[in-house]
Parts: sequence; C-alpha cells; structure tokens
Amino acid sequence: MTAQDVYNIAKALPKEEYIHLYAMLQGSLSTTQPNVIKKATLITDLQAQQYLLKNIFSEESIKNRIK
Repeated sequence: MTAQDVYNIAKALPKEEYIHLYAMLQGSLSTTQPNVIKKATLITDLQAQQYLLKNIFSEESIKNRIK
C-alpha cells in the first residue's frame, strides 16, 4: 500500500473518523525533528593563507625546522 492509497482512503472517511484517525496518527508519530549533525565550517581562503603565513612560513618556524 502506498501513501497515495492511504491518502485517498483518508479523504473518503467521514469527518468523525477522519478526526479519530488524525488523533491516532499524532499519538504514534514523533513530532520531534531528527538530530542533524552539523558539518564543521570550512575556512576561507584568506584564513588559510593567514594560517600558513603565521605557522608554516614565519621566520620562527623556519628557524625551528632548520635546527
């Protein structure tokens, strides 16, 4: 049975039965949104360049690597 079949059957119900069906479905279905894992934000090109200049290509880091 597909959702379309159920929809057509529900539309054909009398108003009292439709209300009863709605109450039953509300009780059995979860209304909370599923937890969505947020992806880590990527850094911009400017932030990447600043990181490289500060940590990789700085004079201090070059001196430390030469030792």
